Amino acid sequence: MMIVPGSAEYWQLFNGFQRSAYRLETLQYYQADSEARPLRAFLAGQPRPELPGKDRWVSRIRDARAAGKTMSRVRVVAEPLSEYLRFELSWSYLPNAAGEDILIMRHGTAEMLSLPEQDYWQFES
Repeated sequence: MMIVPGSAEYWQLFNGFQRSAYRLETLQYYQADSEARPLRAFLAGQPRPELPGKDRWVSRIRDARAAGKTMSRVRVVAEPLSEYLRFELSWSYLPNAAGEDILIMRHGTAEMLSLPEQDYWQFES
């Protein structure tokens, strides 16, 4: 079932899961409006600005962890890393250390394991 990211139904999944939320990320670049300014700052070598919405996401992770739930993701990366991935790995994931388990996998390994080449969230696996 396809649910539109950011929709009410999407956020209900995060509010209602009982045990686990898992994400597979395969894209090498995302065009999120909320990341445009921080990405430009990263590429220009400027200090890390606030990342819009990140505090709310980190609170969600902390709350899930405190309730005994797990949130995890596998990030598939192609080498050499794109500028976007360097930004994401350097700046965007750091606050997620609030309790989200993030694993990095090389693209070749993902192919060998026949992982899908699309992003998704899976709940209660």
